[in-house]
Amino acid sequence: MKIKNKLIVSHIVAMLAPILGLWILFILVKDFNKEVEFKDYINNMKIFEKYGDTLNNVELYKNPKKELLSQIPKQDNIKVDVYDKYGTIIYSSVENYFYFSVSKENLYKNLYDIKQSNKFITLKKPVFEKEEIVGFYEITILRTEWLKGLNSRTAVIIISVVSIFIMTFVMILRVINRKINLPIGLLVKSMKKFAIGENEEIHYCSNDEIGELILHFDNMKKQIGQKNKELREEQKSKEYMISAVSHDLKTPLTSIRAYTELLKRNDIKEYEKESYTSIILNKCDYMSNMVENLLMYSVLTTEYEMNLVSVEGEEFFDMLSSGYEEICKTEEVIYIKEVGVKGNYSVDVNQMIRVMDNVISNGVRYTEKGKKLYLGIYSEEFGLSNWINSKTRERLEDIRKDKVVIIVKNEGKGIDNQEIENVFKPFYKADNSRRNTKNSGTGLGLSIVKLIIEKHGGEVMIISEKQETMIVMLIKKDNGGKYDD
Repeated sequence: MKIKNKLIVSHIVAMLAPILGLWILFILVKDFNKEVEFKDYINNMKIFEKYGDTLNNVELYKNPKKELLSQIPKQDNIKVDVYDKYGTIIYSSVENYFYFSVSKENLYKNLYDIKQSNKFITLKKPVFEKEEIVGFYEITILRTEWLKGLNSRTAVIIISVVSIFIMTFVMILRVINRKINLPIGLLVKSMKKFAIGENEEIHYCSNDEIGELILHFDNMKKQIGQKNKELREEQKSKEYMISAVSHDLKTPLTSIRAYTELLKRNDIKEYEKESYTSIILNKCDYMSNMVENLLMYSVLTTEYEMNLVSVEGEEFFDMLSSGYEEICKTEEVIYIKEVGVKGNYSVDVNQMIRVMDNVISNGVRYTEKGKKLYLGIYSEEFGLSNWINSKTRERLEDIRKDKVVIIVKNEGKGIDNQEIENVFKPFYKADNSRRNTKNSGTGLGLSIVKLIIEKHGGEVMIISEKQETMIVMLIKKDNGGKYDD
């Protein structure tokens, strides 16, 4: 139940409790009246009959002597008034009563009627002598027992109403404390703990607004914790990148300085001069490539969006796989490609060219001379080539529906299983790669490949065995990117 509804219910209960008590009082008094009224009627009729035997004596009215008046019974709860035929009071059972006359209209009013109120029952009757009125008497009975019962019930109801009100008030306070004050206190305490870096769980489950607030606060804490974890990992990554960049730049800079100092000598020969100059230029190209890759990696790790366009698969991927024959020939690597693609695909052309450059360069770098480098690009309409082992083919068949799969396989030393997880980390290099400057890359190529493919909505994996390594990339057909016609 929502807090608003709880407060409305509590207010309604607080208002209805006294009303309910008063209603119960009314019902009890009404029932008590019905119960007592009949008994009172019987008892009062007996009293009226008893007093009537004495008061119907005409001599009381014709000759009101003290001896006759003293015969009228007296009771504390009964008042008797005797009038002559003119309305003058000739007797009253109340001591020190002031005697006066009543008007004829009031004298004849309500004769024979038994008037009943909460306090009194009254009967007024005339007295006749030979069909002539000689006087009147009026008997008033105080309802003592009825008043006692009424007062006791009133006291009980008042106590009950007060008790109900107090109980209702206490109940409402407990509900408010349990449903509002307690969870808010837990939330405030958790917020204070969270502000100083401590995480305290809030054990409160409810569907009201405070429950939703606590749930959102817990989710916010988890999100902030996740963000902080990502920031720490990013900070570690940056520190690692700075360390790696410093290390990887230090070696070529040292070489450049050394060969530059050699060029300053006057005794070097022309072929040595050309060799040193070539080495310096190669080192400069290496550093330039590293800076370019570092810049691209930094861009891709932001909210950078791919400039996706819709391309015809066969034409695009055939173009993408061309132009690497000369590079492989120069490195004495046999380049074998196979393209079988149908359908349209949403790609960033420039970034996909960068991907292909990086994976081919990586493949050439780790392919032994005289060995083969394979490139296969297939959509689901085409079967996978036989140079892919059967186990890998079965694995890829299960996941390449509505996708194009790009496979780069090189023949050479494989990657240890414990190192596969680290291959896509920035600046990661195997130890033998760091020692071999000929085969050394910047360490960012595959990291950039992974970021670009993932921004295309695809995925990248590495499958490695003892004498071969495959980089597998999958991209969905028209994966929902924004097209630029």
